[in-house]
Amino acid sequence: MAKPKNVCIGNINPGNLSLGFVTSLMETLGDEQDVPHEDRLVRNVLLRRSGPYLDQGRNKLVDDFLKKTDCDWLLFIDSDISWKPQDIRKLVTSANEKYKPVVSGVYYSPFPKTDLSNGGNLPVVYRWGKKQQHGATTITFVNDNWEKDEWPKD
Repeated sequence: MAKPKNVCIGNINPGNLSLGFVTSLMETLGDEQDVPHEDRLVRNVLLRRSGPYLDQGRNKLVDDFLKKTDCDWLLFIDSDISWKPQDIRKLVTSANEKYKPVVSGVYYSPFPKTDLSNGGNLPVVYRWGKKQQHGATTITFVNDNWEKDEWPKD
């Protein structure tokens, strides 16, 4: 039988975490508190304080992951995100070293109504477009065809 997948939750932050993140982390770790370490889905958590250079913070956290954990997968979760333990299980289960080495969850955020978007709670998956206005070209947010009902299940 294949070895079960396991994950390290990684987070870089400016020195603070949202209550939703902390509550979700506690629930996730508590969900497996009676499971032996080697059988846990979440085996480690790495939190790293980072300034404005997010790439440097991420690179240092990846280095810590590779050198200081025995985990198979690294899951970055932003400081303002909340989740359920089953969300991590679903992501890790769908990951595949060869065919899906990177997987991501979709989360929603409130966006204002613009000329190119109806606004509302939209997934944080988007593209940037150009808009001509008053003789100038500006770069603007475009969120098209992202209606929640149109997303395929799972």
